[in-house]
Amino acid sequence: MNAPLSPPIPSIPPLPEGARKPRVLILGAGMSGLLMGIQLKRAGIEDFSIFEKREEVGGTWRENRYPGLACDVPAHYYTYSFEPNPEWHHRFARGPEIQNYMRHIADKYDLRRHIVFGEEAADARFDGRRWQVKMKSGREDSGEFLVSACGFLHHPREPQIPGLEHFAGKRFHSARWDMSVDLKGKRIGLIGTGSTGAQIVSAVSKLPCELNVFQRTPQWVFPLPDREYPLAERELLKRFPIIARTAYKFFDQSFDHVLARAMIEPGWQRRMVEALCQWNLDRVKDPLLRRHLTPDYQPMCKRIIMSWDFYPAMQRPSVKLVVDGIERVEEQGIRTVDGKLHPLDVLVLATGFNTHEYLRPLELTNAQGLTLSQAWGERGPHAYYSLAIPGFPNFFLLGGPHSPLANGSVIRYTEALVGYVMQCIGHYGEGRFNTLAPRQDATDAFYDSLRESMQGTVWVSGCQNWYIGKDGLPEVWPRRPREFNEALRRPRLEAFGWRSPTSPHNLQRNAEQAAEQLREKVQDRTQQIEHRVQHHAQRTEVGHQALDQVRHRSQQRFGKALLVAPLQQGERPADVHEQIGCRGQHACQDAVAGQAGEAERVGEHPGQQVGHLLQDAGNRPDGAALRKLRQRHCNLRLQVADDVELAVERNPIEHRRAGRQGHGRQNLTHCGGDAQQLIQHRREQLRVAAAAQGL
Repeated sequence: MNAPLSPPIPSIPPLPEGARKPRVLILGAGMSGLLMGIQLKRAGIEDFSIFEKREEVGGTWRENRYPGLACDVPAHYYTYSFEPNPEWHHRFARGPEIQNYMRHIADKYDLRRHIVFGEEAADARFDGRRWQVKMKSGREDSGEFLVSACGFLHHPREPQIPGLEHFAGKRFHSARWDMSVDLKGKRIGLIGTGSTGAQIVSAVSKLPCELNVFQRTPQWVFPLPDREYPLAERELLKRFPIIARTAYKFFDQSFDHVLARAMIEPGWQRRMVEALCQWNLDRVKDPLLRRHLTPDYQPMCKRIIMSWDFYPAMQRPSVKLVVDGIERVEEQGIRTVDGKLHPLDVLVLATGFNTHEYLRPLELTNAQGLTLSQAWGERGPHAYYSLAIPGFPNFFLLGGPHSPLANGSVIRYTEALVGYVMQCIGHYGEGRFNTLAPRQDATDAFYDSLRESMQGTVWVSGCQNWYIGKDGLPEVWPRRPREFNEALRRPRLEAFGWRSPTSPHNLQRNAEQAAEQLREKVQDRTQQIEHRVQHHAQRTEVGHQALDQVRHRSQQRFGKALLVAPLQQGERPADVHEQIGCRGQHACQDAVAGQAGEAERVGEHPGQQVGHLLQDAGNRPDGAALRKLRQRHCNLRLQVADDVELAVERNPIEHRRAGRQGHGRQNLTHCGGDAQQLIQHRREQLRVAAAAQGL
């Protein structure tokens, strides 16, 4: 009988009734693949398959079985947020414990019936609608979505050392540990002093054997003590799960506010980590050994080692540190550049993984025939927020390039990635799209922001580390993990290109959604226009005040000219007044005031510009000033008409509803003609007045 599911995560709601439920193909049954399966089941999607190349779940924790294998993240934080584990025996969980946890997850959530063991994908092609996946065994399958949960620690990297294949003893990589080899009484050579090498040294040094550690570059070691949880404490956690949840939140905050900030920006957090690393190194009593173990770079530039036991193990008599470079490997052992032969019975290669391969050697091909290798090319692996690749629709990476793998818990940010993918699948179920892929410009903008944020991080402080990609940019998240989770809280569909469904029902739904989006855009644009009109009205009020001053000056100057000039020509004022159609000085002033008022009516546009134009025209509302005023007013009205017209053009539905295009501009084309007629009329009046005075 299957165990009941835990309460669903609020960010992963079930698909609504009647929604499309796609088929989803998942590659890998590790921590990420199992989580993807759980969330699909919570959404009511049962049509999915998880393809696992091995015969058991576990991923990295199934592949690695070396002595001392443990997680460097506290156990109560290295769990699903919704599935705490009160059975952890140590603060830093051992590899077999984590493997048992994942077996428990697969059984509890009834995932095994969806897992196809012993199948490894060899080729995946998108036909424009579905992903066609072919396995190495010849088996084929297809689905609307393809999700890679392969991780990045599954391709062991062997060093390029001359004669390595000629070694006569047992030789194996740490990720392919030969459990049949008994290490007791053996002369063991260990190449590599990273996190894996440090754990092997701490465990193997306790055995009755001789351990030779070949070091190329020393590493900084952070002193984080481990301890065993007693039975009483584990029972307490079973009875009160809130304690485990509180511990989870505590470690989440600690990683985000302390360790992550120490890596991404200078401050007291970085100084504290550096001081603790130096204090831990000072525990080495031998000055020569301490000097050989002292790195020449800043702490955390390479992935920092979390260990309390490494330095004590290096000081045991059975452990010898070799710092001379390796010249070649011979049948009997390793010969260093100083000419010395180090006899060995067992050679262990703790040389890490090809971390930049991700899902390869699997090759992806899109509908246009472009392969993933071609898309990444010389630039190297890149993806929009580490999970989606331009040109490859409906494909997602769980833990791709530039995820917070160096400054947080893998499970924590994987939950954010899976939540993002599930929301995209939810939009598919609602009929919003058939295919979805990020735009190239959005991806480029994302990488531009990464390059900007990378300045000041510890990873660019001057060391060589496995984070650095082909483009020289560290493939890590240069900000706090919390910012990564917040960025993935909801998909920004405007950053994606998609192809919409074509059924009549979906077309109607898409038309309604498009119309709603257009109404929102038109509303926003209308508010902007209203704001501009209000701003112009305020400025026009200032212009009105300037016009009042101009009108007053015009009354005085023009009125005096009408009365004084005829006397200079020997004419009577009454004759001149009669010619221009007014009787007496006051009547002429009223006529001039009427002209100024008409100018004020024509000049209903930004007031400050009105005042400037009138001043440039000699404080007279003549034809030139009126023409400029009228033209500015018409330009403003045409601009508003263009804004409305543009909004209509962008919506085919509203455009058809309008029945025509350019309506606003057609109704305003007469504006310039009216202005010219008015200006001509004013010029004629002024010409009559000037002729009457002999000017």
